[in-house]
Amino acid sequence: LRHLLYGYAGVNRNISLTYDFPLMLLLDGAGRDFFTAWNVIIYLLVAILFLVAAAYVYKLRHAEAAGEVIAFAGMRPVFKYGVAACTMLLAGMYFTSVSRGSLPVTIAGYLIGSLLGYFTAEVLLQKSLKVWSSYRGYLGYAAVVAVLFIGIVIDITGYVHRVPAPERVQKVYLGSDMYTWLHLEKMKSVPGQNEEYYEGGYFFKDDENIKNITLLHRCLLEKPRMKEGSSRYIIYTLDNGRYLSRQYYLDEERCAFALKPIYESLEYKKARFPVVMQAPTEIKWIEIGDHRTFKKPVCLTDSEEIKEFAARLKNDVLEATFEELMTEPGNRSVLEENAYMRIKDAHEKEIHYALRPAYRTVLAWLKEKGYYEQALLLPEEVDFVELSLLGPQVDPSSRRIKIEDPRLIEELLSINERLDYKDGMINAAFYGEKAGNPFFHRTISRKWSFSEALEQCLKQLD
Repeated sequence: LRHLLYGYAGVNRNISLTYDFPLMLLLDGAGRDFFTAWNVIIYLLVAILFLVAAAYVYKLRHAEAAGEVIAFAGMRPVFKYGVAACTMLLAGMYFTSVSRGSLPVTIAGYLIGSLLGYFTAEVLLQKSLKVWSSYRGYLGYAAVVAVLFIGIVIDITGYVHRVPAPERVQKVYLGSDMYTWLHLEKMKSVPGQNEEYYEGGYFFKDDENIKNITLLHRCLLEKPRMKEGSSRYIIYTLDNGRYLSRQYYLDEERCAFALKPIYESLEYKKARFPVVMQAPTEIKWIEIGDHRTFKKPVCLTDSEEIKEFAARLKNDVLEATFEELMTEPGNRSVLEENAYMRIKDAHEKEIHYALRPAYRTVLAWLKEKGYYEQALLLPEEVDFVELSLLGPQVDPSSRRIKIEDPRLIEELLSINERLDYKDGMINAAFYGEKAGNPFFHRTISRKWSFSEALEQCLKQLD
């Protein structure tokens, strides 16, 4: 369905098993949260009912049917077509995965699987290998499956273009992770647990945000099958208690008109950046570091410094615009991709934040205190940058360019655009005096906009 229906919200099979089956839930360690006394009683009652029903059916069985695979004639078609359907789906799933969603290969998998399942079931039922005369039953099965398949492809139910009216939506989840939604929804039924910040996605209940997410949904339907951007789930909780879930690739730039008011809303910022609602007294420590350097992170533990830093971060977050909060890799600066802040609260819960250029008062405070130079990479700490081509066809011994000009080094550290892996890729390796090996690598695109001086250097790689 993920390959046939645009927007179909696929669920990781392991996650689905964990949340749908009580035994898996118990083995996963979550049983203590969900196996209440009432749930245990229900499962025991159902088990007893099945045992009683099995004993009753056993008495109804004719003695002469003891050696048959299926003891009741009425169940023989269920067994036969059930086996055909299951093997068809299994083979189709396998063929789809190895062919990366190729429709002709998927259909071939369905055909092979259904043939194998149907005639294997016939062999078991008839206790003979001479089952080819039963082909008419298979043709009928194939016709029904073909009708269902065509109906899905042409979307006779209107699944693809179904967008709920904003007034019918109680709340809506927008995020990159189905597990987050499952976790938060399950937590509703656990005493003492409420919806909370959980990395991966956010719930929206504000009427304006719900309206804008339905606009975003319609924007994504304008160009079906487009796979630009990052995968996102949109899951509506409707006023009748039911859910409507979809999964798309979201290009923030293309859908900016709908995303901008969402990203700039207080509801979104409170969910994405808990520091907005966090009292400084609840913060245990704050760590500031940079993945590009061997420097040790700075850790703030003094209550006054934590108070000052948290106040500035909260203010910068509230002032940040949509353009400054975009999450796509091509829209993020090199600083925010590598520099980070970790905040641990009194309950030992850690939240990670990117250190963005938009956090002007935070950066000014770090520089004023000397923490910026202490924890983050400075351009002058790079002695030189070595550039080389990337790609499967590139000879490892091909030309390498050494950049020592401080202005070009700073440009290579700061320039950032959307990566298109169809373009020529260049590896930039940054070297410093304290390490014989490069301490930081980044990939740049040959088609980015460079200064004339840097462009001349890059031409030497061609």
